[in-house]
Formats: sequence, C-alpha cells, structure tokens
Amino acid sequence: MTRNSRVWHRPSRTTGVLGGLCLAYFVSGCAVEPPSAPSTEFVISIPVANDSTRIAEIVRDRSDFLQINDATGGMNIRISSEVGREDVGDRLQITPTANSFATQIGNLNIPGQSAPPISVALSEILGQEVESGVTLPLLPSGDVDVSADVPLENVTSLTIEEGSLVIDFSNGLPVGLEGIRLSLIDVGNGSVEVDAVELGEVAPNGGSSSGVFVLSGKTISGNLSIAVTGVTTQATNVLIEGDPSLEIQATLSDLLVSSAFAVIPQQEFSDSQVLSFPDDRIQVTSALIEQGGLVLRITNDIEIIMAVELRLDDLKDVNGNPSVFLVDELTPGETQEVRFDLKNTEFSPLDPLELRLSYTVATFESNRPLEIFSTGELKVEAITEDLLFERVQGRINRVGLDLPSVEQSVAFPDGLNNVAIGETALDIFVTSAVGFLADVELQVVGTNSFGERGELLVQERFERGDPSDPVNFKLSISPTDLTDFLNLLPTDMSISSSIQLGDGLEDEVITQEQWVSIDSVVFRTSPRLSVLNDTQIEPEAQDITFKDSEIRNKILNNFVGARVITDLENSIPLGVGVRLYVGRTPETIYTDPIITVPNIGSDPFQAVAAPVGADGYSSGTETVRREIALTAEDVVKFILEDDDTGSLYSGVRVTIPSTGEEVEVLGTDFINIIAGLEVELLLDESLVE
Repeated sequence: MTRNSRVWHRPSRTTGVLGGLCLAYFVSGCAVEPPSAPSTEFVISIPVANDSTRIAEIVRDRSDFLQINDATGGMNIRISSEVGREDVGDRLQITPTANSFATQIGNLNIPGQSAPPISVALSEILGQEVESGVTLPLLPSGDVDVSADVPLENVTSLTIEEGSLVIDFSNGLPVGLEGIRLSLIDVGNGSVEVDAVELGEVAPNGGSSSGVFVLSGKTISGNLSIAVTGVTTQATNVLIEGDPSLEIQATLSDLLVSSAFAVIPQQEFSDSQVLSFPDDRIQVTSALIEQGGLVLRITNDIEIIMAVELRLDDLKDVNGNPSVFLVDELTPGETQEVRFDLKNTEFSPLDPLELRLSYTVATFESNRPLEIFSTGELKVEAITEDLLFERVQGRINRVGLDLPSVEQSVAFPDGLNNVAIGETALDIFVTSAVGFLADVELQVVGTNSFGERGELLVQERFERGDPSDPVNFKLSISPTDLTDFLNLLPTDMSISSSIQLGDGLEDEVITQEQWVSIDSVVFRTSPRLSVLNDTQIEPEAQDITFKDSEIRNKILNNFVGARVITDLENSIPLGVGVRLYVGRTPETIYTDPIITVPNIGSDPFQAVAAPVGADGYSSGTETVRREIALTAEDVVKFILEDDDTGSLYSGVRVTIPSTGEEVEVLGTDFINIIAGLEVELLLDESLVE
C-alpha cells in the first residue's frame, strides 16, 4: 500500500445492519389474496448504514497521543515521556594526567681548600748554599725556574664550570725579581699548562703580588703543580740573613663542577612539578577528596645514596598537616614507590586545573671517591588515580549527568501520515537541586511506520536550582526542525537526555548529593493542520448477514427499480467523500468488496464542508442528500442464499481530501451518515404466491 492511500481506522459509533431487515410482506404463512385490480408497484425500504464519526471519539480512543484542548475544543497531538532523576554522585571526579619527570642533580658543589704553603729558598734558585750573615759584594742577575706541587685533597679529577685558584706571591729574597710568570701545571694530565699568571716585577725583602688561575671550563686532575719563571735583578753588597725564600700560597675557591671523580660532599637539589587536569570541567578552588590517591615511583640514576622528601603542595589532611613522605635512603639504581592516600584530604590548588608536587633531594656524603656527573637524574613517575570529590567549591563547566534512555511507542493510525501539523512546541519539565545553571540536552531519534528515520537535537539552558529547596522549571521551546520531526509521525522514539552542569563562569559549591530531574518531555501541537493527501477514515465492519433465497428470487422476478438514498450531515470544516462497502469478511471489506455504493469507478458521495466562523472554527453543519440507482443484481448482493455458509459485512469509508491550507478541527466536529435502500417491486400474483 502506498503512503497516499493510507486510511485512518476507527471503531464505528452505530451502523444499521441488513440482518435487521423485516419484509413483513413476505412473512412465511401469510396468505395474500390475488389482486382484484391491475398490478401496481410495491416499495421496500431497507436500512443500510447509520454511522456517526466524531472527532472526540477518535481522540478518546487514542488518548495516549491525542487530546482535546479544554479551552478551545481543538484536537492536539500530545506525546509525553517521563525520563527520571540523576544525582551528581561520582561525576565530581578528576583523574590528573599521569606524567613522568626527571630532575638532574646539576653542577656539583665542591668546597674550596688551601694547599700547603710553598717555599723556594735562595739557595735553590742560585743552585748553591749561601751562609747566613755573609755579605756578597756582587749578586749577578740570574734565571728563576722552579716548581712546587699543589695537590688537591680527595680529588682525582674535576670538570669545572665555575672556580679559580688564587695565588699569593711573596718575595723574601734580598734581590728584586723581574718577568715573574706563574704556570699552573696539571701533572696528572700529561703536565699540560692549565693557566698562567704574569706577575712582572716583585720588590725584594718582602715585596708581594697575587694572581688568579681561572679554572672555569677546565678539566683538571687532583695532582697539580705551580712553575715559577723569571729573573733576579743584579745587586751589590747583598747581606744574607737567615734562609731567604719565595713564599707561594695557593687557595682553591668553591667550585661548581659538571663532573667529579672525588670524595663527594653532601649535595642538595629540588624541583617542583604539576599534574594537569585533562579538561576544565571541574575548576577547584577548594575540595574535599572522598577517595583517591597518587603513586610516585622514584628512581635514583645518580651514583650516590640519597634521601628524598616528596610533597603534595596543594593537599592537607583534616588536621591541616601537609602531605609529605620521606624516603630516607635510595641507593644508586634503586626504584621505590610511594602512595599518597588522599582520602579525607583537603585540596586547595594554586591553579584550579593543576595538582602540584615537589621533592627535595639530599645526597649522602661519600666516604670514597665516586664519579658523579651533573646529568645524573632523579626520575619521578606520577601514576594517577581517580580523585572523587565529596564537595567542590569552584567553577563547574559542563559536567555531564547522563539520564536513562527512554523508549516510546505511539500507535498513530493509518492515514494520519497524510496530515501536516501546523504549529509545534516542546515542553521540558525540569527540577534542579544543583546550585549551578545548566543545559538540558535531548537527542530524539524517531522511526515511522514506513521505516523513515528522523533525528531531533535540542539544547536549552535553565537557571540554577537550590540544593535545600529544589526549583521546578518548565522549558518551552519551538525549535525549527521540531515540526518536521513530528510530521514524520514517528511510531517509535528513543529519547537520550543529559544535563550539562555549569558554564565555567560561576563560583559555587556542589556536592554529590545534589541532583537534577527531567520530570517529563512533552511534544505538543496546535489544533491547526493541513491535509496533504486524501485521508480515509474507516469504521469497523458490521455484520449485516441476511439469508433468504425466496426473497432473492422475488426481487429478481418482480424488480422495477432501486436506489440508495444517503443523507450526509457534516460539521467538519472540510469537504468529505463517502462510499458504502459490502464484503464477505471484515478483513477484505475495503480491499475486495462485492459491491460499493457508488461503485469504485465513480466519485464517492460528497459532503459539503461546514461553514467557518470568524474565529476559524466550524459554525454549523451542512446536510446533503445523495441518491444512486441500483440494478436487481446489485440489490440481491445484500441478501445471501439459504445454503450460503458465509456472511456479509458493511462499512463506510470517509475520505477527507487534501486541503492545501490549514484548518482547525474541534473535538465536537462530526459527520453523520444515514443510508437506506429503496426497492420497487411489481405487485402481482407472482409476488404473493
């Protein structure tokens, strides 16, 4: 069956049955005298149909989706679905993004030290012993070329980023010095010159000078020496007192080194990290954590034992104590896991979308030389768990509450698909016990009886509720695609709904116990509609079985004429067509009738549209009488033979043609159909035999 030929079935109010026919003139055993006058005609009246189709009855039989507007009397389509309530519950949950960090120990701090004083006697410079108290008449100029060891204690090698070796030079000789040059020699590294200092002239008898060997950017061993070169000035009458000498004091500054093979003193370093939240749905100012935790897996990739203090900077327990854990000993290459149980912990972040953690490392002082590099790391792996908040103060940005899906079936009658709905609206009834404004989102998927599928997406905002006094909201909207969706006449609908809490702008408090309810979703239409294609209303078939072979014969033998007279009273503001059907079974009466009045090849009886008042409603009725002639063969189709084991059924099909414009149908509108069959028979002797 095509869509344009759909029909709208409804139970019949009343229908006359041919089985009630009583032809008194043919009563068995009745003796009729032969006529004493010429034959004449005899008229038999047979009731065929008496049907009243009222809009209110159609609505009452389908009250699950049709209703009469109490104020206007108009017919509306109204489909209501209950959805339900959803608590905030475990939606107050964040899982920080897991992350891994590595913090280098960085440049090592090596404390400064002073080398033992260096003394170079005059005799060593001259290459001969000189007695004290002797006056030398002439001391000629000579070369100075001496060296002395400067060992660094507990050091095998260092790569220095910052540091120096300071030299204090004192001339205790009775002669002056010229062109004095000091060279720092790395004996342990092939006796390369590390740096040099030009002191120039140094006065005799206590003259002094100083210089600095720059060690930054140098790699040195712990086996150093200082070479002194220059010349003595010529002098006369030189008195030698005691054992005059050159004095050199070498002082190593505090060093920053990028690598060291040495006895390593305690080193300290620290770092701070953040674990970001994956989105901005929950922006915490402060929150109480109901359950959750954080695991920190730490690994020592430095060749020295260390102690590590781990701290969650934004978290405190119920007594206000910070969340701190001390790993008192972590050996080289060792990994340990620390789990912070955050149950009943107060979370007050500096940044509402981050959780901070920090750690401080103190290495143990080594008791033997170790090779350490500044690139050595403490590795920290943060393994996150769900953090479920019992209470949150802050901003909420579209935290979703998914409500149960609702499946709805609507038994739209055949033929209603030919009706176009004019105006539509959607009411969403919401109760909110959440202190944030929110959006209700609906996704409605509908499929009609033809398998056509439609989808409707709706989003509407409602104001904040009150946890202590829940607030009821009625959201009435008319989205542009709602009319198209309802004109699909979906017989099966699936409603998926969710509530999105917060807009990320308001700062409020929310708890797990707060809730939102979508009490119902109501689709409704105005009573104004237009008929797109011819629409048929078919009442239930009525049994009109009547069997009498004798009467059939008399009609065939004495037939003069017959006609069906139909009175049509119409208060619907639409013209309608009416056709009578007679068939052998209720199922086939409209598809395989034995007779129709008028016949299928002719137009149906036409009922004129009722007049319409200024208010757009029907203001009265229009009544018309239609007649159509039948043959004797047509008439006997209403009567079965005595031995026929079947039955006869009658029905009335009302056809509402397409309107091309909107009309308004009231519950009080109706169409009455009264049909009767008049048969004229020749009254002669054969009729009364």
